[in-house]
Amino acid sequence: MQRPGVGERHDRSLGASRRFPREIRPFSQGVSSLRTTGARAIYAGTVILAVFVVLIVFFVVLPLAGVALWWLISTAIVGLVVGALGRLIVPGAQRIGIMATIGCGLAGSLVGGAIGRAVGGRLVTILIEVGVAAAAVAVWETVEQRRLPASRRAIDSGP
Repeated sequence: MQRPGVGERHDRSLGASRRFPREIRPFSQGVSSLRTTGARAIYAGTVILAVFVVLIVFFVVLPLAGVALWWLISTAIVGLVVGALGRLIVPGAQRIGIMATIGCGLAGSLVGGAIGRAVGGRLVTILIEVGVAAAAVAVWETVEQRRLPASRRAIDSGP
């Protein structure tokens, strides 16, 4: 066997052929130790699946959760505003808390919004929402008055 001369390279260990010493062949043809085995293929598939799941979470689930959270916060704010307007319409003092006001406003927004969209435009929808919220506040107040004992009702109503 001859030794490589000056200027020649011995490239057989890198997967080059005898005919073309500088030819690059894929690893699967030239070097058998770098071929993927069954375990490596399963590991690669698992890693690809994990990366896919992470990308789905980042680009699909988190934005949907953010939209849902924003919807929940904006609905509570709209419920508070509509409930407060409904409380202003009902005559007299109402002894209901902020959560009851938000609940009445949410009920007014949902029911009144459905009715208002079926009937007419934006102004009609807002007016019906506030009207339903006012009715909900009046019903809530009536239910709360009946729950109070008779002696406390007499004290709370004043002179």
